[in-house]
Amino acid sequence: MTTCNFCGNAIRFGTGKIFVKKDGKILNLCSSKCQKNLNLGREPKNVQWTLISRKERGKKWTFLEKRFIKNRKYEGFRWSRGH
Repeated sequence: MTTCNFCGNAIRFGTGKIFVKKDGKILNLCSSKCQKNLNLGREPKNVQWTLISRKERGKKWTFLEKRFIKNRKYEGFRWSRGH
C-alpha cells in the first residue's frame, strides 16, 4: 500500500489519484480533499486533520488506520418461503 503525500493515510489499491508535476515528481493522493488542499498551496503541517499535524501536536492518530479495516465477508443468506 502507498501513502498519501498530503495527509499520510494509507491508500488502498485501485483508489486514489496520482498527480505528476512538471519536474517529474509523482504525488499519490487519497482523495479530492487532499488534491484541493494541495492545489491551494496549503502545507500538511498547518492543516489540523493531517497525520503530520496530529503527530506534531501530540494527538492520537490511530483512528486514521481504522478507516481502512478490511471488509468482512458475510455468509450468504437465503430467504425461506415458508414451505
